[in-house]
Amino acid sequence: MNSSSASRPASSRRRWTRALPAAGLFALAFAVRLLVLAQVEAYPKLELVRNRLDDQVMFDAWAKSIVAGRPFDYLASGHEFAHWAAASSGVFPVEPLYPYALALAYRVFGFRYDLVRTLQMFGGAVAAVFAYLVARRLVPGWAALACGAAAALYGPLVFYELALLRSSGQVLVVAAALWLLLAAGMPAAVGEGDPERAESSRARRTVLAGAAGGVLGAGVLLGAGLVPFALAAVVWLAAAARKAPSRPARGADYAPALAAAACLLLPLAAVSIVNSARSGRPAFISASGPYNLLLGNLHDAPGNGPTTTPAYDHIKASGPPESIDLLRETALQIARHPADWLRLLGRKVVYLLDPREWPNNLSYDMGRRTVPALRLAFVELWAVLPLALLGMIVGWHRRAELALLYIFVASYSLALLAVFVLARLRLPLVPGLLVFAALGLAWWVRALRERRLVHAGAALAVVAPAIVLLAALPPAHRTTDYEMAAAAHFTLASEREEEGDARAAWRHYGKALALNPAHARAVARVRALAPLAPADEGASERFAAAAALCDRAREHAAERRWEQALDALEEAERLAPASPTVHHYLANVFHETGRRGAALRHLERAVELDPGNDLLRYNLAALRRSSRIAPGAGEVPRPAVRRN
Repeated sequence: MNSSSASRPASSRRRWTRALPAAGLFALAFAVRLLVLAQVEAYPKLELVRNRLDDQVMFDAWAKSIVAGRPFDYLASGHEFAHWAAASSGVFPVEPLYPYALALAYRVFGFRYDLVRTLQMFGGAVAAVFAYLVARRLVPGWAALACGAAAALYGPLVFYELALLRSSGQVLVVAAALWLLLAAGMPAAVGEGDPERAESSRARRTVLAGAAGGVLGAGVLLGAGLVPFALAAVVWLAAAARKAPSRPARGADYAPALAAAACLLLPLAAVSIVNSARSGRPAFISASGPYNLLLGNLHDAPGNGPTTTPAYDHIKASGPPESIDLLRETALQIARHPADWLRLLGRKVVYLLDPREWPNNLSYDMGRRTVPALRLAFVELWAVLPLALLGMIVGWHRRAELALLYIFVASYSLALLAVFVLARLRLPLVPGLLVFAALGLAWWVRALRERRLVHAGAALAVVAPAIVLLAALPPAHRTTDYEMAAAAHFTLASEREEEGDARAAWRHYGKALALNPAHARAVARVRALAPLAPADEGASERFAAAAALCDRAREHAAERRWEQALDALEEAERLAPASPTVHHYLANVFHETGRRGAALRHLERAVELDPGNDLLRYNLAALRRSSRIAPGAGEVPRPAVRRN
């Protein structure tokens, strides 16, 4: 056996060994996502077909019109932008790739929403693998594995993959594009070191760069916020070619940059040609850009959502839509109110760095309340951001090698600041931030190993308190989030009642009233249903024993012996976890001892178990009102319009 044939099995084993971490990360990410999907009952699942202003409804209707072969009637969507659609007749209202991809899924699988969600979750698991592969080029293997695991268990990513929104696709695009670009550009930037293989390496880089350009072109057709990064990536590839020690004798090898530019522009040009031909005038990929710029730069805009304001109403009332130049109006807003615009920009920066997931169409915090399995995906921005900022600082001396990551984070952040900051619009930043966080973590561990204790201690003294403080921020609650989740459970309860499953109907009516105690239709249906008997024969005895413990707890509470009261009630809860009386008493004790969060949880559970009890619902509504976070500190205004 010659040496080359002997080396092939060893090389094959090395390839399999390198692939194992990626395969393990994919399995972890996909398994968690499937567990979450299996546990979703109503929210956010039923929002797709029930909330007319939700972008999911718009994408769903558009995809179904494509399948049916009829034009999409945006004017019937209920979106505020429909008012301006007349001025852009024939132009795609928003970037068209997602509704066409959705239409393809509908044509192949039928209108199976859970299958679409499964496909999106598959893409999310692939994105976690790409995040790992990007990090593996820049940090030690263990840190790259931590980066991939964080992407696999990043809660907001998992949650928004449940929605028929384009955020999950954008995250996959970013992660894949970063990996392809680094593979195409880094060898040229740092030198190949093997002149004999230079030609084949250049051809490989050209193919990879072309693939990166095509992926970024698809990303722009998902959301125009990637335009600045796509253009900057082409420039980065050209700059990398100028620094390559193995470049051709006559100059730099610009083939990768040219391939990326061509593959980027090809899909964009095709859509632009279609829009221009249908509208009879030059047009880009969608008509919503000027509208979003206006909403994001009104002098009285909040900065964290596409909300209509008095300034917007004045502009809208100034004439028919075809007579109003939205780009000009945006420039006038900035020119006439420079101080207000600077304050608005400052608020946007704060929202960009705020780790809370500010809701719009859907609420991540409400998702965590209604889908317990989502807690398996426990990584959130509060844990990532301080480490990512550390990585950006300590990685600056490697800025030539890390330039692409810095460019991506800066360019996409500027694209967000140009309009408004939303949780789901911020998600494409996550792969880049996770790689920087891995870089910061790797630097800190190396500092410890090298006994640079002053540097490691200083970093820990800043990063650890920052993580603790950010984790302690109150969630961004809206009253409408409770109402939307309650409406979803009410819809599911109605369906179960029509199917004759009274027990399931009662359970979901209870969930609806635990979220929204004032849901009058749910109250009426609960009163119409007969109270359900216990599910098993031994429940009555356990309930009786729990009631006796509740009486004992009441005696302890009357004498302010709170610990003894809690001991008795915890034993009662163990005996009869489905007793509304036990949870009511627990809520009372926790409220009296100042633990309002625990009091709310138990009172919600009591209402869920006994939704027909007027006193429980009244107490829950009162406790929630008294515990509500003041606007500006956690309560966010309900947007008047939805993001397109």
